[in-house]
Amino acid sequence: MSLSGQGQSTVREEADIAKSWHDGEQGGRAGAGTVIIEHFVDFDYEITLLTVRPSAICESWQPQPMSDKAHTEAEHIARSITDGLGGRGLLGVELYSSPELSAAV
Repeated sequence: MSLSGQGQSTVREEADIAKSWHDGEQGGRAGAGTVIIEHFVDFDYEITLLTVRPSAICESWQPQPMSDKAHTEAEHIARSITDGLGGRGLLGVELYSSPELSAAV
């Protein structure tokens, strides 16, 4: 439920479900009754783009080498997301690249 790890747990087998659900409800910042479930995704590398609305995209330093095509696609995705959200300010968009996923947000 948060980047701080509060309310997060990993379910590796069916026996872990009840405890993980309880931990998510009680430890998350969203309040009891709200749980976010995620799936592990096998990816090659992570891309983080910082965007400034309503101006052009400001890219962050990328330690992972990536092709111009991948970088352009990442910027396009980041712009689509932030344009859809609207508002003003600094927003971060994280993407994960893999051969199976062109890019997953």
